[in-house]
Amino acid sequence: VLQQQEQLHSLEAHGDTLEMDLQFWERSRLVGQENEILYLEQLVRRNETELGEEEFWQSELRLEKECERERQERVRSLRASLEEYTQRIYELSVRTEALQEEIQWEMAERAKRGKEISVPSPIELEDMATKMKRDLEAKVKQGTQLESNLASVEKALEEAEKNLQAQTQELEELNKELRQCNLQQFIQQTGATVTVLQARSEEDAQPEPSPCELPAYRRNGGFSPTAGTDSPPQVSTKQLLGHPRTLPEPLVSSLNPEGAYVPVGPWE
Repeated sequence: VLQQQEQLHSLEAHGDTLEMDLQFWERSRLVGQENEILYLEQLVRRNETELGEEEFWQSELRLEKECERERQERVRSLRASLEEYTQRIYELSVRTEALQEEIQWEMAERAKRGKEISVPSPIELEDMATKMKRDLEAKVKQGTQLESNLASVEKALEEAEKNLQAQTQELEELNKELRQCNLQQFIQQTGATVTVLQARSEEDAQPEPSPCELPAYRRNGGFSPTAGTDSPPQVSTKQLLGHPRTLPEPLVSSLNPEGAYVPVGPWE
């Protein structure tokens, strides 16, 4: 009986040593998983920062498009005004020619009738022609100024279009880098999941020891005879892996297979 008790004590000591080794291995494994989770969280925060930058550039793009639309409307308005002034100048020129012809016809008619009436002197006619010429020159000058303004507006519009194209290209490059980061994060997250699944399959593939091979306290329900009634039971690795809900939930955001960032949690 004493020999059996000594064997039992040695088996219990050996079992305690194995339990300590198992706990140490589990702690080291959990530390590795926590480090991986922290790294993935850093990637998520970096992606969120890049998404914020992308939203900023998209808002800038919308503002540039709005400014471009306003400039185009202004150009259309200036072109309409230029066409209107050109038409008015043409009408004034036609009217001036008609008035000159009418004056000449009236003078010819009065000369034929031979009536002594007051005829505008050449000085008055010259003053009238000078006044009409000044009006015509003012209209032409106004049309030239409108054409100059139109040319400057078109030049500014071309510069705005170039800036818009450059910003659009930069936004596309940022989107490409963001998709690449999301794809890398998705690959790393998928690799971590596959590693956990492989560990589970290896643990399940190991054969269960027979009751004869287990220590006595394992056959009696998994508790050491010397342990107190208040001590909690030891949880094995297989029990942890066999119940996925006991594992810590990942703190990273979900990704779809195409690499796009899909926020979850309070944002939904």
